[in-house]
Amino acid sequence: MWCIFMRKSIPYANTKIAPEQTKAEIEKLLKDHGIMDIQWTTYQGESTLKFLFRVTIKGVEKEVMFAFRPPMIQMKKKQYSRQNYRYEKIIMDNAPVSYRLLYWYLKSKLEAVQFGLETVEKEFMSHILVALPGGKETTLGENLNKVVEMVKLPQLVNQETILESKIIDVEKS
Repeated sequence: MWCIFMRKSIPYANTKIAPEQTKAEIEKLLKDHGIMDIQWTTYQGESTLKFLFRVTIKGVEKEVMFAFRPPMIQMKKKQYSRQNYRYEKIIMDNAPVSYRLLYWYLKSKLEAVQFGLETVEKEFMSHILVALPGGKETTLGENLNKVVEMVKLPQLVNQETILESKIIDVEKS
């Protein structure tokens, strides 16, 4: 039986580490795992990390591009409003927390690969970057979500229905 623990607070919520320092730590982490081709891109306020990973598939070495976006973590903060002469709650992005989450996520995945718990392909599959016709880029995970939305899955039958359908009444003659 699986048990999921829900946190009341966001992990690393009290971090004092600036996003720029965490980006540098992520780059060092990747380089320590043999990943030298790393790119950070910011477009319309959204950052993306891309890197090339060399993997061997059926005896052939290939370079695979992966893309990750820091999660958009927001926080409520009290700010004094001069117009209303009181404190108001505002919602703002919390980039330091977003980048720390990405750092620890990548670290755990890379260690799982390093110590043989999983393969690169399985650990990073949904983040493989693919080029679409027309020059757009997407990840396999984004495409998989679209496919799942398009496919109608049959409704699951509850346990009682399954048990009832297996009971056969037999009359003895």
